[in-house]
Amino acid sequence: MVLKKLLQLFGVGKKKKDSKKKGKSIDPLWQGVVPHSTVNVLASKSILDPCSSGAGTVLSLQKHEPECSSIISTMINTIHGSENDDYKLFSQFDVVQDFSDHHYAKTSPGKATKDWTKAIQNEWKLLQRDLPGSIYVRVYEDRTDLLRAAIAGPSGTPYHDGLFFFDVRFPPDYPRCPPKVHYHSGGLRLNPNLYESGKVCLSLLNTWWGTGCEKWGKSKSTMLQVLISIQGLVLNDKPYFNEPGNKSTANTPPGEKHSVAYNQTAFVLSCKTMLYSLRKPPKGSWKDICFNSGHYKQI
Repeated sequence: MVLKKLLQLFGVGKKKKDSKKKGKSIDPLWQGVVPHSTVNVLASKSILDPCSSGAGTVLSLQKHEPECSSIISTMINTIHGSENDDYKLFSQFDVVQDFSDHHYAKTSPGKATKDWTKAIQNEWKLLQRDLPGSIYVRVYEDRTDLLRAAIAGPSGTPYHDGLFFFDVRFPPDYPRCPPKVHYHSGGLRLNPNLYESGKVCLSLLNTWWGTGCEKWGKSKSTMLQVLISIQGLVLNDKPYFNEPGNKSTANTPPGEKHSVAYNQTAFVLSCKTMLYSLRKPPKGSWKDICFNSGHYKQI
């Protein structure tokens, strides 16, 4: 009953009036609804951080299998095959109780103001309605300032079908400032923007320089935008070029050679990350997706 009342309070769990609206997504730079089944993210300087691919192309978060753009991506598709439907049985958005292993569990939630509570309500509604099919979110019954997300690596990347966990905290001055995000690295550095310490380097989080829409804006930025940006811009097909010093070598023979080598290493580290999650799954309902979903069946 407590859980039901909490969901009602936050306006979550209500039946949708129009089932045709299911599957709509939010453009990561705009809060309006995009009338497509995919979210297109422009990987250019006008969008994010050191994490843009540098190629100026469009990255699509799609449910179908795109063509691979590298040798390692082809190998990944051969190993994993097409996307498995089993994970769809796992609820994308849910409210759980156990937050004891959350990175920010011991951080004081602070005083919940009316504006803060309203902002969290809006975030919950947006996430429940518009999460892409490969991003999963859990919020906590007794700590509404906390959130945990699992992001599946996009097809055609060295992160394909891996599950990468992020702990989020909404500080007392949210949404005037961005959320705090910690990556569960397991001590591994598989991307220039995801540090061993758990730091997520993203201009949208104000952890990297940026201007205009690249930075967090209290009236236009959302948690959904953050998650989609991590999936589409950080976990991309050529993460080697996320490093600012490597961007100048994009589309050159030496640069592409280094990129393929980096992808091979990133793929191995992704597998190690998956094994780490299997051996010590996050508390809550995450154990179900780690052991029963298609994301981990090949490990």
